[in-house]
Amino acid sequence: MTWLRYLGISLLVSLAGCASTPIQENPYTVRGSIPFENPLFVPQGHDPQQYQRVYDIVYDVCQTYFDIANSNMYAGEIVGVPRVSGGVFDWCSTGWYDGYEIWESTTQSMRRRLLVQITPAEVGGYFVLVKVIKELEDPGRAVNPLQIRRVRPDDTVDAYNNAPQQLLNERWIDKGRDTRMEEAIISKLKEKL
Repeated sequence: MTWLRYLGISLLVSLAGCASTPIQENPYTVRGSIPFENPLFVPQGHDPQQYQRVYDIVYDVCQTYFDIANSNMYAGEIVGVPRVSGGVFDWCSTGWYDGYEIWESTTQSMRRRLLVQITPAEVGGYFVLVKVIKELEDPGRAVNPLQIRRVRPDDTVDAYNNAPQQLLNERWIDKGRDTRMEEAIISKLKEKL
């Protein structure tokens, strides 16, 4: 009986995702009702304490959506750990920012990468550029993990004269930017700044 309940919920979510995105006549316009500014202009001064405040707030907001892989306050960069989203099953951490994006992440393996750049503006203040890059998993060909790898003379070896194991590299296909998640992050930044 519970699987019927899950099927009904997923059907409602898919219908809500289709209904939430209006059909637009111009294919070059970004989805959404109100265009958002990216990079976001934050009118502060060139005071180092103000920059520290802006950086800390941007870091905290980014940390609510992604785990932070690397951050450099002096370069003004924040890089998030690539996050494979579970779609409908992961809605509590990302929120219902877009029904289509969430449903798409449920049906296939998608991951998102966060890149944030904070640069000083000439007029005083800072520009905060938020990029969320969406990628589709390409499983590629199946690799037999029990297959014995032949050692070649040009392979690198460690101190014990063992050749490293060949790891299966995951490949991801770039699907462009997730503008809805960028918009959600920027709107949260506008609230806090």
